[in-house]
Amino acid sequence: MYLDKRVGVVVPAYNASAHIADVLSGMPEIVDVIAFVNDGSLDDTWERASAVEREGLVCLRHARRRGVGAAMESGYRECLLQGCDLIAVMAGDGQMSPDDLEALLVPVASGEADYAKGNRFLRADCISEMPLGRRFGNVTLSLLSKPVTGYWRVFDSQCGYTVISRYMLGEILKEGIYHGYGVPNDLLTRLGLLGARVKDVPVKAIYSDGHSRMNMRVVPFTVSALLFRLWLKRMGRTALDMAVMQER
Repeated sequence: MYLDKRVGVVVPAYNASAHIADVLSGMPEIVDVIAFVNDGSLDDTWERASAVEREGLVCLRHARRRGVGAAMESGYRECLLQGCDLIAVMAGDGQMSPDDLEALLVPVASGEADYAKGNRFLRADCISEMPLGRRFGNVTLSLLSKPVTGYWRVFDSQCGYTVISRYMLGEILKEGIYHGYGVPNDLLTRLGLLGARVKDVPVKAIYSDGHSRMNMRVVPFTVSALLFRLWLKRMGRTALDMAVMQER
């Protein structure tokens, strides 16, 4: 519990056997429910996670890989079923520090924001430690995301360390969640259309393997194409809203 609110953490994982046990066992005591989702891993991620003894841990399994967004959606729905008021996402690869969870919970728990997201660029030490390829990709996609999402003051759009309120998550889940890598961009765009209050929170990142998993030959182009589609969607919604207002 945090400020009398029930806390859930979604942990999507794919081939994360090297870190998953530490991630699950290292959750802060304020976490009531941990919804671990094994997204069709080909290694022993499921076995290592299932062996963790932690109160509130729920292990879910996708028979085949469906994408990080699909894993998040499964975990989100489980947390709602478990009565969670504040729902976080913490990746299973060990690159998000549990020490930052409370800072992400604060703006949502206090009613200041509907959605809090990590921003690694607010910490100078993280910028210097971030692999060059990931730094370039994140900066580029963050700049492209601003006009698409409508959140001009929000940065580090690709950071998936987030907390959302129960109400806002319910609104998002009415249409489901985008399954691919660009799920953070899709969520921000939809939050913008819903008029959600979004807060950036400084977080650190851990790059224990010394390299980025971001495929610079594929991911920037894939997410850029998604951002273009999201921009068209947002412009279409804006035009529709204006037409409705004129009719009134």
